[in-house]
Amino acid sequence: MESNANSVQLEKAVLSCMILNDELARKGLLALAPEDFDDLTNVRVFAAIKAVHASGNTVDAAMVCSALDASLTPYVVDLMTSYGLESRFDQYVSSLKERTRKKHFVAGFEQILEAAKNGDDSIYSNAQELLNKLTSPMDAGMKQIKEFVPDAMNEIGSSEKGIRSGFAELDATIRGLCKGNLIIVAGRPSMGKSTFAANIATNVAKDGKVVAYFSLEMTNIEITQRMLYSVSRRSESEILQSALSGNGDAARDAFRASEQINDMKFFLNENTNLTVSKIEMECRKIAALEGRIDLAVIDYLGLVQSENTSGNRTRIQEVTEISHSLKRLAKSLNCPIILVSQLNRNSEGRADHTPMLSDLSESGAVEADADVVLFPYRPWVYDRDRPQYEAELIVAKNRNGAVKKIPMAWHGELFMFMEYAQ
Repeated sequence: MESNANSVQLEKAVLSCMILNDELARKGLLALAPEDFDDLTNVRVFAAIKAVHASGNTVDAAMVCSALDASLTPYVVDLMTSYGLESRFDQYVSSLKERTRKKHFVAGFEQILEAAKNGDDSIYSNAQELLNKLTSPMDAGMKQIKEFVPDAMNEIGSSEKGIRSGFAELDATIRGLCKGNLIIVAGRPSMGKSTFAANIATNVAKDGKVVAYFSLEMTNIEITQRMLYSVSRRSESEILQSALSGNGDAARDAFRASEQINDMKFFLNENTNLTVSKIEMECRKIAALEGRIDLAVIDYLGLVQSENTSGNRTRIQEVTEISHSLKRLAKSLNCPIILVSQLNRNSEGRADHTPMLSDLSESGAVEADADVVLFPYRPWVYDRDRPQYEAELIVAKNRNGAVKKIPMAWHGELFMFMEYAQ
């Protein structure tokens, strides 16, 4: 372990960079928490930076000093002039996070070791319980029904309860993406399930909402490129030809799209080693930074890992646990969660190949836990005589209304679905 002096110097280097660079302040607030600082004065400075950012102001020395006691002004000035290279900010943050990780590991290991000494074989569940205590809010407990009567009355007859998905007929059918809902987007390969989920996430972010997107298959760069094509409504080939030919219309559209995407509160995570507890922890970090989280998207179920790694559990049991946990997480975060899922091969043996709820892979718990189940479906995948653009969105389960089929158009070169009305 590093010396205490070096530890404090590291903290000062991080704070120095955050005070001098507003973008690094935003980056640091997303990555760090007060527990990452050992020195109490540094904890206060970090809290001041967070308060300035939360108020909507640019983080700089004057604003940070105004959020602190006047006696700390010389300390802030010293931070600005004596510590930290902006080019090494990521390294500083990584070192702080690693230090915190080691502290948590030691504390957690001590608890697990104690449980093992007492003959308790459930060391994994003990570790998970410790993690839940660190990341989960207090249980709200029982409340009297009269607290909910006004909101319940106001929502009667409302055509839209949740946030807009960007697909008007879908929103009218499911009453928007409702808080606390688990929404399954499922399909066979090449049906566009990941694309459809990404389209919704992009539309939600375009409306100024806060989105967390966990991609266990694609890289962050690949997702961003697909967003550029769909937002600009220009294909990769159009953009490249535009740049090469000197006719810059498509290139200009792509640049305007990049500026629009740059302003979105859209957070990406491409970590392939994800459990529900890790997803929860990342979502709560974003909520702490932005004040809320409006939508979480997980692509996809098959790659989410179980918390319990004991060798005698089947994948069906693991998926059941993951599904239950994600439904609880949607309620706990008070936001909709979109979960992308693969369908099994049953539809391959049917004449029309139309997907059904029973085709959901691995566990009936997914169907039971879901509030909404959506199947993007492209007949051309099975019948090449059909138009390639032809598609439909099958609303196979809907707690808030009817099930139906919504005609759609598929624009593969743009990685984009559109309702025909659009």
